[in-house]
Amino acid sequence: MTPVTRATRRPPVQLAVLVASAGGLHAFSTVLRDLPTDFAAAVVVQQHLGGLTSVLPTILGRQTRHRVSWVRDGQAVAPGRVLVCPPKVHLELTPDGRCHLRETEPLAEQRFDVLLASVARSYGARGVAVVLSGSGQDGAAGTVSMKRAGATVIAQSPGTAQYPSMPLAAARAGADLVLPIHDIARALAEIVAGGPLPTPAPAPDGTGAIPQRAPGKGDTWGAAARAEMARLRAAELRRTRRGLAEGFVATAQSVAIARRRAQESLRRAQFAHRAAEEAAARWGR
Repeated sequence: MTPVTRATRRPPVQLAVLVASAGGLHAFSTVLRDLPTDFAAAVVVQQHLGGLTSVLPTILGRQTRHRVSWVRDGQAVAPGRVLVCPPKVHLELTPDGRCHLRETEPLAEQRFDVLLASVARSYGARGVAVVLSGSGQDGAAGTVSMKRAGATVIAQSPGTAQYPSMPLAAARAGADLVLPIHDIARALAEIVAGGPLPTPAPAPDGTGAIPQRAPGKGDTWGAAARAEMARLRAAELRRTRRGLAEGFVATAQSVAIARRRAQESLRRAQFAHRAAEEAAARWGR
């Protein structure tokens, strides 16, 4: 079902949150580059970063005229600034518009879900979230929280995402719009300016865009969605194997890292399965 354009005016949007994992650098760069200089909302960016030496703010700062910097604990968000969450911490937004950083608890919480849930609590309909390229389902539960609070969520269309499973999960969770990457900044500008949700143009065949539909009970964890996730994950693994076959030499260290990542993925999958079972029980399935 194609999203229906909302005729009613919403509260002014004061905060835009962009989240991405694998493939997120290109997506972040595209959206920030296309944002107008007079964009009236504060912007917060979070990515699954692999180390403390990331230079993400420096890279993104080259793509936009907005000021880009690491977020500091207790810092207030403000229009014209892009705040980037540091690695290995949870970021939450408080009702007074300040950033709260805390250490992550492995496997207990997913970072994007934590961030989006805090935006839902603190901003409600005054917040908008964009779920960009990434693996897995982090951000899907946060999408549900945002929608329940009356906020707007945009998912990158799978056909334009380097890793489509994360935006697909957000779309299945009830995102308002599924848009190609080059249309997202324009949609954000229109939403922040107070206009109705833009109606996306019909996607040409092969883009990977999915039809929108009203989320039902347990829709996020439906069998069709899980099957699609499995298919996308298999495609990502095939791309990884091809990359290794094209010249990357495996060392003892790289093998050990790969094993640790596989174990971590398994533990995350087990945690997600338990969460899905608990959600299904709550929803009465």
